[in-house]
Amino acid sequence: MENKKHVLCTLFNSVYLDKGIVLYQSLSEVATDFILYVLCMDEKCYKVLADLKNEHLIPIRLADFENEQLLKAKKDRPFGQYCWTCSSSLIKYVLDTYQPNYCSYIDADMFFYSDPIILIDEMERKNASVSIIGHRFGWYAKKSEKKIGRYCVECNTFKNDVKARKLLDIWINQCLEDCSQKDDGIHWGDQKYMDNWVDDYPYVIESLNYGAGIAPWNIPQYTLVKYNPKGQFVVKCKGKEYTPLFYHFEGITYDSNDHADIHVYSRWGIDDKLVNIFYIEYLSRIKKIKLFLLEKYNVDCLIKTHPALGQKTRKQLLLGKAQYFLKAGFVDFFFHILPRSLYYKKDQVDIK
Repeated sequence: MENKKHVLCTLFNSVYLDKGIVLYQSLSEVATDFILYVLCMDEKCYKVLADLKNEHLIPIRLADFENEQLLKAKKDRPFGQYCWTCSSSLIKYVLDTYQPNYCSYIDADMFFYSDPIILIDEMERKNASVSIIGHRFGWYAKKSEKKIGRYCVECNTFKNDVKARKLLDIWINQCLEDCSQKDDGIHWGDQKYMDNWVDDYPYVIESLNYGAGIAPWNIPQYTLVKYNPKGQFVVKCKGKEYTPLFYHFEGITYDSNDHADIHVYSRWGIDDKLVNIFYIEYLSRIKKIKLFLLEKYNVDCLIKTHPALGQKTRKQLLLGKAQYFLKAGFVDFFFHILPRSLYYKKDQVDIK
């Protein structure tokens, strides 16, 4: 077994190559010793990553990963749902094939600001076999939690032991059965299944490191305390100070390589300085990689519609919006619809 390396895995296709490469770069800058296994969801993605020959990144061909159960599920699932179906199976694949002590599944659209090994340190202190990250929605967004889940499949860490492997197998089977998005309080991709893990399994912990999992849906709870590009980066959440571990850049869409909609300003009380620190550098790095990929490999990573929305027809999107506005009560209107309407221009970012 690998005793010192932090083993991580993720998955994406060629359209997400820019995000995946920047994710890897961020890990290279802060992680002491790591390896990132990437499940390449198309052949173009595999060829590019294989050609880049990054020292701590190992690409995995989709054909080498897929088994009979996954191929059966693949037949009638949109691409996004199939990616969710594969996430849990990818953890198992890495644990089986490479035999690390731990494996952390991470989403590709993230950026690390400090060494994620501290999440495993937290697990060891608490004698845990599984660690997950909460969405940490505000009180006004409990409806979202009920719909899409208490926890986010953005950084799930499994120890290679009997307890964790048993839960992993349960999760894999659930994802194989159904990875759809249903407003039924039971099914939402791969993550709604995690709702009761902490309550039902004593060896599962929710990380209390609030520097992990900062994201558009919880950034109103954070304020900037200190920032020095060459020194400390400190934020405050719920009265405590944290060094940011990673930010999840979910939902960014582009009009062009020079202009993005970051989809952050849908709540009150967001710290503009903190948003700028996270997004300006990230978008600049993404742009640089986009242009590199386009020039060298003829890969266009310009995403104009969020992938999850892309699985729905225009009629479904319009119907969904109409139903949402009809159902929205005062809390939804005041804490979500109104700030989004007033601050939408702040979401429009020119990229340098």
